[in-house]
Amino acid sequence: MKFKFFVGAILCGVLAFLAPETAHAEEVVPITSNGMAVDSFQGIDANYIMGIGNSNTGDYCCAGYVIKFYKELYGVDTYNINTVWGKPTVVKQGHDVYLEEVSEPKPGDMMQSLTYSHVGIVKEVKDGKALLIEQNYKWSQNGQTVATVEREIGFDEAHFYRLIIDGEEKVFEDETPQPSGMTAINQMPSITGADLTLLEDAIARSQGGE
Repeated sequence: MKFKFFVGAILCGVLAFLAPETAHAEEVVPITSNGMAVDSFQGIDANYIMGIGNSNTGDYCCAGYVIKFYKELYGVDTYNINTVWGKPTVVKQGHDVYLEEVSEPKPGDMMQSLTYSHVGIVKEVKDGKALLIEQNYKWSQNGQTVATVEREIGFDEAHFYRLIIDGEEKVFEDETPQPSGMTAINQMPSITGADLTLLEDAIARSQGGE
């Protein structure tokens, strides 16, 4: 479903207005309760509260998600994040920690808008687009607070920063779907020969066929 909305945030606030339709795929969901989790990545939920202009700071702002993501996964503290100019500061006592700007993001990288104060985390990379998990990307539609989930942007539409801890890049590979149903069954190893005889004997004994 395509929507003709673009939402800008000033200092992590929200400025909603009608914009031309773009090729970015996005799912719009209603926010029906405070603290509602609309998305999750690596066990870290993106939470929203109802209303507009009330998530500019704190746990439910866009920066709140990035801060939580880095802290819970890596024990890294993030500062100076609500800014358009310059990358945020990351700190972990006893470790060499910094953010490195990259042109081709990977899952786990930070996204920072080029034009207004908004940040998120890259959840997936597909066809030259970064799919995001973020907070406070919301607006009012017919009196209902709604939010965008899994928004996609081009690599040239934002800064992307990679977390480096003691020389190690902290990124995630795109997850490969696990086989299910008949696909999984067809991929199971076959049982033949002596193993098959042993299996048949075990089944017979379990059914009282001794």
